[in-house]
Amino acid sequence: MKTDEYYVKVEIESEADLPERKGLYLVYSKSKNYSRWGFDFSEQDIITWMTYANWYLLPVEQIELPSDEEIEKQADLKFDNWSNKAFWLGGAKWAVKWIKDKMK
Repeated sequence: MKTDEYYVKVEIESEADLPERKGLYLVYSKSKNYSRWGFDFSEQDIITWMTYANWYLLPVEQIELPSDEEIEKQADLKFDNWSNKAFWLGGAKWAVKWIKDKMK
């Protein structure tokens, strides 16, 4: 299976929006540039993030999506009838593409 990494954009409006874990984050600052910022719950980090950051990307748990070949193998196992198999394949491939598009 192919593994993709996805992120959620988190707008910073209050301290409640700051990261819940220590680490490095891709941040879009109020000076209109992207950079990696560390966050470790220090008072200085909280002040810096609240003053200069617009939003950051929060990594989401990795999602394993099946490849086209894996989808086709499953269709072969599930269906004997060609038309049912074709209908199922179209839906499964569309669903995987839809998920990838929504998670960008």
